[in-house]
Amino acid sequence: MKITVFNGSPRGANGNTHFIVKEFAKGAEEAGAEVENVFLVTKTIGHCRGCFSCWVVTPGKCVIEDDMTDLLQRVTGSDVIVFATPLYVDNVSGLMKNFMDRLIPLADPHFSRDENGECRHLGRGDVNLPRKIAVISNSGFPEQSHFQVLRLLFRATSALNWSVKSTEAPANSSGPGMSFSRRCSSATRGCCARLAASWSRTAAFRKRR
Repeated sequence: MKITVFNGSPRGANGNTHFIVKEFAKGAEEAGAEVENVFLVTKTIGHCRGCFSCWVVTPGKCVIEDDMTDLLQRVTGSDVIVFATPLYVDNVSGLMKNFMDRLIPLADPHFSRDENGECRHLGRGDVNLPRKIAVISNSGFPEQSHFQVLRLLFRATSALNWSVKSTEAPANSSGPGMSFSRRCSSATRGCCARLAASWSRTAAFRKRR
């Protein structure tokens, strides 16, 4: 199983997000998965122009030539992708949002209705999309309510035929809140225990930085 983590923290390897991701990766690798960690801060990712060329002119190909060409290949070459982001203004980081906007070449331009009857774009039928996504997020606030926007965002994102669920650190956890995948496969099951063990250490880490 190939798992690719896309880390949207502007602090890269020095951030709290990566501190948590490392625990996730250790558990997944111990269970037999291959894990790749991609720091978006090191990539050149232009803003989506909203031209829809990737839908109607060159289907599946963006007109912007930058690092997203390679990143899209990493997405489609993964069984599971992880969106890892600090919580900024109750949402994903700017780096992560920019990356997510540029995933539009993987979506079908036609409308479809989800289980609630709302119009969504499904994934393209001619590309191999990851079977599941996971979300890792951390916040300086202790309340889980601060992650409401992220929950709504990634549930909507799952319309691309990705399976996504989240679970949260207990309300009385000594570390900052976070959410991550609960619908685990045998290759990722070991990461949850490592994440739980990292909550208290993350609190100490935040004090050091």
